[in-house]
Amino acid sequence: MSNAERIQTTLEQRRLSLVEQCHRERRLLVKHGSEIRNWIEFIETGLRTVSTFGKLPLLGVGVLAAVCLIKPKLARWVIKTSVSAWRIWQKFTPSKT
Repeated sequence: MSNAERIQTTLEQRRLSLVEQCHRERRLLVKHGSEIRNWIEFIETGLRTVSTFGKLPLLGVGVLAAVCLIKPKLARWVIKTSVSAWRIWQKFTPSKT
């Protein structure tokens, strides 16, 4: 085997190795992109829900009353979490003054 043939074989092997690496990285990128997309959709749903409760406070009171009736042990946790979420929401939304 001549020197040129060995170089050609080595280059072909290197090319195949790089192509396989590209395929692995693309699959990984698609996987991570899908995970990120799921988290973004989850966060958007939460923000829409918080926004709805901000516009319709009676809806929030109704949901809280339903939770208190159905699962009384969760009531304290829901109230505490809701107040914390409301305070955070107020920090990040622009004031209307």
